[in-house]
Amino acid sequence: MGNLIVSLPAIKSVECFLENKVKGIIVDESYKEILLAFFDNTKIIPYTLRKVKSKIWLIKDFLKFIKEIRSLNPTLSIDYEGRTVGAFISFLSGAKYRVGFSNADKSYYYNIKISPNQYLHKYEYYISIPLKLGIPIINNLKPTIKNEWEVSLKKFFSPSKEAIKHDKIVCIHPGAGKIYKKWLPQKFALVADYLVEKGYIVVFIGSKKDKDDILKVRSYMKHEALDLSTKISIGELMALFKTIKFYIGNDSGPMHLASLFGIPIITLFGPSNEKRWKPIGEKVIVLRGNERCDKCKGKNCEKDFQCITSISPYDVIEKIREFL
Repeated sequence: MGNLIVSLPAIKSVECFLENKVKGIIVDESYKEILLAFFDNTKIIPYTLRKVKSKIWLIKDFLKFIKEIRSLNPTLSIDYEGRTVGAFISFLSGAKYRVGFSNADKSYYYNIKISPNQYLHKYEYYISIPLKLGIPIINNLKPTIKNEWEVSLKKFFSPSKEAIKHDKIVCIHPGAGKIYKKWLPQKFALVADYLVEKGYIVVFIGSKKDKDDILKVRSYMKHEALDLSTKISIGELMALFKTIKFYIGNDSGPMHLASLFGIPIITLFGPSNEKRWKPIGEKVIVLRGNERCDKCKGKNCEKDFQCITSISPYDVIEKIREFL
């Protein structure tokens, strides 16, 4: 999710420059709704390699997907992903011109290879493609939230629907894709209890893989909080982000999604490079503990990932007070 969101300015820039000539944007099915919030007139083509029962079904689905792509008769394909699947799809698309990064995993599938500019933030990496193609960059993108997402979200707040209107919701995402990106659940609990005592409605968000992390946090809490993990779609999550007071969470995809709405964000970083991966926005505060160890491999840490676990909940609370 994070890579897609950070690459949105690059994708949007190309789409606007080519106007009505873009025949489709391919995206992982899980993230289709993100693109629907930004691209009204361009066909979104979802794909998935996860929901298959066997290798035979995998091959059948993939061939059907490639047939759909080739039916569009593309002249140009641009692969921002830079991984094997994206490069292979680009090659099979039938496009005469296939653009991708020269340092991609399978760059030999491209016939136009872009050497990325030197970059600090990953956003700068992605915009290397439109910049080197002579395409002006469009920033400050604003998502359009569909009415059905807002309507379906409201049922989760009954009888507290007024909370949405009164800007009293704080979202917390205590999960992350890697163990070294996870702050301690008891510390999240302290922060969540503080917010409840201040009159805010704490809403936990996340996917199925985040469920255990959220249960641990709630087990340490003294007060009640709303758990919407696994219950709402990404579209509904964006509708929620449109209304909340601020967001707190680890380095993860939802952190980047929240940044699209200009809300205050407090994010917790461990060994990851925050200069490269912090959310884009003016209201972003990055907290980190001890410096990352030089030999850090992201697992089997001898110091129990103190680069993130040593962050004090009171430091987070202090930043919350600044926002409030």
